[in-house]
Amino acid sequence: MSRTLMRRPAAVERWPLAYHVVLILGVACALRLGAWWVLPYHGFVSDEAEYLAASAWLAQGRNFSFFHQWIWTRPPLYIMFLAAHIRFFGPETVWPIRLSQALLSTLSVGLVLQLTVMLAPAHHKRPAILLAGWMMALCYSLVIFAFLLLSETLFITLLLAAVLALTIWAQRSHWRWLILGGVLLGLGALTRAMLAGVLPLFALWVLWQGYRQPAAGQGRQGARAWLTGLQATALLTAVVSSIILPWSFYNTRFFGASSLILIDTTGGYNAMLGAQAAYLEAHPEASACGPEATRCDKMIYNELKNIPDHAERQAAAYAAAGRWIAENPLGFVRKSGRELLDMLWVSYSGDERLSDGYSLGQVPAAHLVGLLWDDTLYVIAAPLALLGLWRTQGRAGKGLVIAWLLYNLVTGPLFFAINRFRLPLLPFLFVYAACALAQLGLRWPSIIRRRLAYGSAALLALTLLPPYAYLPNQWEPNQRRAVLLETVIGLRGLVDAERCAQIEQLIERGDLAAAQQRHDAEDRRKPRTCLALLQSQMFALNGQPDRALNLLQKMDPIPERYLLEGDIYRQIGDLPRAQGAFVSTRLEPQNPTEWAWEHLQPPPAAKIDLGNGLDWGYVDGFFQREYPPEAIDKFAAGFRWTGPVAWLRFKGAGTGAAQVLQLRVNGVRPAGQPQAQLEVGTPAGLIESFAVAPEWQTLRVPVPPNPAGEDVVVILRSTTFVPGPEELQARQLARQKLRLLGVQVDWAELVSPK
Repeated sequence: MSRTLMRRPAAVERWPLAYHVVLILGVACALRLGAWWVLPYHGFVSDEAEYLAASAWLAQGRNFSFFHQWIWTRPPLYIMFLAAHIRFFGPETVWPIRLSQALLSTLSVGLVLQLTVMLAPAHHKRPAILLAGWMMALCYSLVIFAFLLLSETLFITLLLAAVLALTIWAQRSHWRWLILGGVLLGLGALTRAMLAGVLPLFALWVLWQGYRQPAAGQGRQGARAWLTGLQATALLTAVVSSIILPWSFYNTRFFGASSLILIDTTGGYNAMLGAQAAYLEAHPEASACGPEATRCDKMIYNELKNIPDHAERQAAAYAAAGRWIAENPLGFVRKSGRELLDMLWVSYSGDERLSDGYSLGQVPAAHLVGLLWDDTLYVIAAPLALLGLWRTQGRAGKGLVIAWLLYNLVTGPLFFAINRFRLPLLPFLFVYAACALAQLGLRWPSIIRRRLAYGSAALLALTLLPPYAYLPNQWEPNQRRAVLLETVIGLRGLVDAERCAQIEQLIERGDLAAAQQRHDAEDRRKPRTCLALLQSQMFALNGQPDRALNLLQKMDPIPERYLLEGDIYRQIGDLPRAQGAFVSTRLEPQNPTEWAWEHLQPPPAAKIDLGNGLDWGYVDGFFQREYPPEAIDKFAAGFRWTGPVAWLRFKGAGTGAAQVLQLRVNGVRPAGQPQAQLEVGTPAGLIESFAVAPEWQTLRVPVPPNPAGEDVVVILRSTTFVPGPEELQARQLARQKLRLLGVQVDWAELVSPK
């Protein structure tokens, strides 16, 4: 039998494409859900707090009134998306939102698979589909944003669906796809208003595609073809307008604006922020953030906050941006060039990357590797995508992609550009990077086109390579390092942190001699902050508080220094100095109650006076100490708000018998808010639930027996509310996070049941 007859058919040898698609989607969904246990998330980042606060107000029936006192207004759709979840689960329960976004992000992978089917060359679809699908599934940026409470995931899903619908219309001439595309574009613009700016370019593309589509049974004829194009453009415009304009009229009326607010008013603020660098270059003394700052939100906020009308505020912002650009046009050009590089270059910075503390070992290795993979994927895919765009695929739809990419590359640098703004471009880069790989080895239409393609791709690759692999200091005045080096630093930080943790374990076991020996060896190898903190603890445990305090007071003013300093003063009975350290302005605004819970050694106590300046180490999950404005003794009158979950630790208060927890609480709420609900329990489970009135009261809760001399831990779970925009604005300007407030706690005490 011949070898030809013995060979199995190609269809049998190849795994069916549907199986690959299921595998890609399964891996994509698993990564987006599995990342919940990997991401080093320590609280709201970027715009998360604003989105959650505004949506919580909407869920409580307060409409979009959060933005009455905010510096701008936002598009409504993502806020409504969040509010729908908050309505059922509350603002403190965010996992349903993240689950929905993980599913939306997985849907985006499926949309890219289908978009590649429509855009890839007819005879090379299979490899292009698989490559684009795997790039989308494994893109770590998309995994991170599916977790964060930011609008990108919903926006990308709507954008991809809109482009897919318009592409199908262009290729199949079915008008229902054009209508669907218009609906999706309108919804996308109501998610992120930036999409509204590119709609005229999309309309021109629809006009051209309508012109190219012949009428039934006829060839392409001049007037008739243009009429078809105009009809298509008019239909798209009407559909998009029917989605956007009702919101525009409602929005304008709701905020009492003097002129139309089309979607939101972030554009004026961003224009002013984008032009600010040119202004500060000419007037460095005008900055409210210091002479070295090139971008200062506080300065813009101070200029705009006194204009009550949102439309007038936006007009004033655009006018100020125009004046600043006219005053220093060359400075604006230089700034825009830097912004373009910032948009194209990979960078380790950016709140959304969740990389804070990476050099100190606070970012897990899996996340460090994920970030490196993500940057590697982008640096490889972007030049390949440029090759793919130069190639001929013979499929209608590329014009939409080119319009979207060019629009972002032009407008991004004019305003301000960060890595986050590159995210909506990635799916389209992946599609055409996959096309480039699938078309490798095929003939080019012309030598000139081939040379232009390879030349531009090589130039882009050379532009992207330095911040990825090697970034000379003279190129980067901010001393930013290449991501490969940053990754190595992060991995070394993990090793250093693990060695410090091993020393801390020896201290906890009481083996101070071994701990000191390990410490000295590490300190000779690489002196670092965690070693100095551990040394101060060992000095204190060895009965040398003066040496410990002397060492701490020579350190940089980090919160941990003040916590250990206050803890040592508290241990030796010098409570006034302990309070002085514990209420330091370098410590309290940061509110590191978790670190204090894990590392401090507070003395035994059956009563905890919250807010008296000495409660560090006894509490976790509470917000910064507060006191009534009329209080004379701010320590005696102090209290703390709980978050959604808070812990109290009564050090060494176990008696071997049942006890009663006396808890002085206040369930104060803004007008119109439901009454506070509080659950009191222990690690073993719930004990009792209370409806807490908006006044100070003392609750009595039976606590099960704990072994004599052991710690007694009490867990408080409460419903929460979101404070007003004034507080959030003040906290954001001070680089602090949104608070979800539960109940106020003044003191807690364990007493005998008698």
